[in-house]
Amino acid sequence: MDAVDHVSDATRGTIALAIGSSATGPELPGPVDERLVDIFGSCVPRDEVAIWTDMPPARRAKALQRIGALDRYCTGEEGLTAKKAAADAGVKLGRFYQMARAWPNERSLRTLGTYAVATQSRERFKPEVVAAIQAVVTDVVRFNEGVSVARLVQVLAERSGLPAENLPKKNTLRVFVERELRRVREVKQAGHEILFDCCATSMRRADGRRHDIFVIIDAGTRLILGLAVGDTTNSAAGYAEAARDALHRVAEDAFPGSIWATRIERSQLVPGEDSDQIRIVAAKLVAAIGRGVPQVVGQGTYGRYIREHIGLKLDAIQMLPGRTGKGREEASPAKLGLSEIDARARLEVPLAAHNALVWAELAVVGEPQAPGEFVTLLELLGNQL
Repeated sequence: MDAVDHVSDATRGTIALAIGSSATGPELPGPVDERLVDIFGSCVPRDEVAIWTDMPPARRAKALQRIGALDRYCTGEEGLTAKKAAADAGVKLGRFYQMARAWPNERSLRTLGTYAVATQSRERFKPEVVAAIQAVVTDVVRFNEGVSVARLVQVLAERSGLPAENLPKKNTLRVFVERELRRVREVKQAGHEILFDCCATSMRRADGRRHDIFVIIDAGTRLILGLAVGDTTNSAAGYAEAARDALHRVAEDAFPGSIWATRIERSQLVPGEDSDQIRIVAAKLVAAIGRGVPQVVGQGTYGRYIREHIGLKLDAIQMLPGRTGKGREEASPAKLGLSEIDARARLEVPLAAHNALVWAELAVVGEPQAPGEFVTLLELLGNQL
C-alpha cells in the first residue's frame, strides 16, 4: 500500500472538490503534488509546498505515515489507542501525544517534525579538506553573528586555508555554514539539553539542618523548568518531585511560545548521596526510552550547573554547594526553621523572577511544544518508573 493511502477518509472528504483537478492551488504558479492536496485541500499553503519541496522522498513517506496515524487517532477511529497510533506513526508515545495535541489546531508539516533535513552535498572531498572546513566553521559562525549566509561562506573559504583547487564550491560551503547555524539554533532551544542539579541552601529546617534544593535547568535558555525541596540523602525522591513540578509547568503552558527543540539531545544529572539508587533509576530510564536519559556525573559536584546557569542566589536565598551534605554535622535546633512546604513556597517568587528575566531576553525560534522524549522522561522520573 502506498504511503498516501494512509490518509484518512475524513481528510479526503474535505478535499472532494479537488479530486480529478490539476492539483494546483489558486495562488501557486505551477502544479502541486496531489498528496499535498489530499492533506490540505485544493488551496495548499505556500509554506507547506516549500517544506514539501525540500523533503527527500524518505522524509515525505515518513510525513505521510504520521499524518495517516494522526488523522485516524484524532477523528476517533474505534479501537485505535494512542499507543497503537504512535506505533503506526513510527514515533515514541510521548512524541505522539505532542503531535496529537497540536495537529487538530495546526495542521502543518512542521507539526510532524520531519521537515528539517540536512542537505547532502554530491561533491566528495578528501578527509583533510572536510577537516579543514570543520575546524573553522564553528568560529566563523560564532564570531560573525548577524552576518549574511553569503558573507559567512566567503569568510569560511578564506579561513579554511585551502588552496583554490581544493576549495569546495560555494553551494557546498553554504551547506557547512547552514548546518552550523542550525546546530547553534538548536543548542539554544529549550529542551535540547537538560540539567539536573542539587545543593544545600541557606534555609534551615526546624532541627537545624539545611534544606536542599533540586533543580531542573534548561541549558540553552537558562530557564528553571522544575524545582523541589528535599534532602540529598534521597536525591531520587528530590528529582522525582522536581520532575513532577516541571511536568505540571509544561502542561500548564508556563513557557508559552515556540521555543522548544524538536527532541532532547542530552541531559546531565548530579547525584546526591544515594548515587547508587540514582544510577539504578537512570538504567531503567535507558531501558524505557533510551534517548535523552540523564548521564549521571560524579558524586560531590553539587551545584555545578546551578552556579553556571542560575547563580548562587535566588533573591535572599543562598545556594551553598560547599555545605551540601555537611548540614547534618553542624545541625542544631533552629528557632525560625521552615517546613519543607514553607521552604518550597519561599522559592516560588525568586524562581518566577529568574524565569521572567530570562524570558525578557530570550530570542529563540523553535517548536510550540516540548519534545515528546522530554515529557516522557519527566513522567517516568516523576513516577520513579
